[in-house]
Amino acid sequence: MSIENLTRVVPPPDRPGDPFLGSWRDIEAKLGTALPRDYKAFVRMYGRGQFMEYVWIWTPGAWDHHDRLESMAPTVLRLLKEDEDFPFPVWPEAGGLLPFGSTLDGDYLAWVTHGAPDDWTVTVLDRGMGYQEAHANACGMTDLLAGMATGEIGAPAFHPAILECEHLFSPNPRGPAPIVEMSWWLGPFGAAGSGTSVSRLGRS
Repeated sequence: MSIENLTRVVPPPDRPGDPFLGSWRDIEAKLGTALPRDYKAFVRMYGRGQFMEYVWIWTPGAWDHHDRLESMAPTVLRLLKEDEDFPFPVWPEAGGLLPFGSTLDGDYLAWVTHGAPDDWTVTVLDRGMGYQEAHANACGMTDLLAGMATGEIGAPAFHPAILECEHLFSPNPRGPAPIVEMSWWLGPFGAAGSGTSVSRLGRS
């Protein structure tokens, strides 16, 4: 398991968005386990961002807590444990699922924690099936992403149009998305008047 398959098909950005460059000691202590090396390389080289405009890999220390591994993994684990009908073991049970990312449709990506971290495979918890189904892949995280980019790997949970994305990876910088101010004027077919509104671009 290594990150080279991914970097060949999806080159990392010249300026990663909010990469994790710190020590892993506290992160792994909080989660109660070491993590796969390909994941560590990914969050350093790619950082926070959108993969194929569809997948978010949670990054340690991310500015937005919704993208932060040490915030999201325990939160999702708690929700799964509270679901009496959830059919799979969850971390720290033996071989339990440990979530590390999500999709635009609300699916969760998770490691299957059998064996050493570098031997973990990944699965996709299907939100459309109430998380009662998991679509397993016999590969690690970065091999899954590489296979998604080439179309060689998919899951029934994934939206069929993901290969039509404009960008294979879009980094998200640290901090909120920029605020854009727009002027507006309503003509004779709407209420009279003018003004401005503000909105943020991107997911932050």
